Amino acid sequence: MNEYSAVNPEIVVGIDGSPEALGALREALRLADALDGKVRVICAWAWPVGQGFVAGPPINWNPESDALEILATSLRKVEVPAGVEVTTEAVYGDAAEILIEASQRAYMVLTGSTGAGMARALFLGSVSTRVAQRAACPVLVWRPSAVGLAADSALREELALNL
Repeated sequence: MNEYSAVNPEIVVGIDGSPEALGALREALRLADALDGKVRVICAWAWPVGQGFVAGPPINWNPESDALEILATSLRKVEVPAGVEVTTEAVYGDAAEILIEASQRAYMVLTGSTGAGMARALFLGSVSTRVAQRAACPVLVWRPSAVGLAADSALREELALNL
């Protein structure tokens, strides 16, 4: 298990600029408000790795700057509840590994689901799948539309608060 604090619990959310990640951020903020917790927003970045003869990125391109911009843009698009502390980090490395490490001290980790499908996930790997399999705390994978039992918003809130 992990070493999270029951007082002011930290909810970690991984973002990549996708609508699904933005939904996960909104849900993390909602949960933090309900739990008197705080939110740690992480955007992983890395230099692209190519194989064979592949044109490289533009000379003046900086993926860390892109990650910082994703963090800033995402926070501008959401409403942070009064009293919820939010910290942001642009971290170099593999997104799943970074979130798995962060789960060691988190109450919960949230990620977005891009809906790549099982076939692609089997071959390419999925950040949300890897985090869900290896995290030291509960993981919530946010989807853009209600699925299964959580389709009713009242039931979804009850399920989330009972985690």
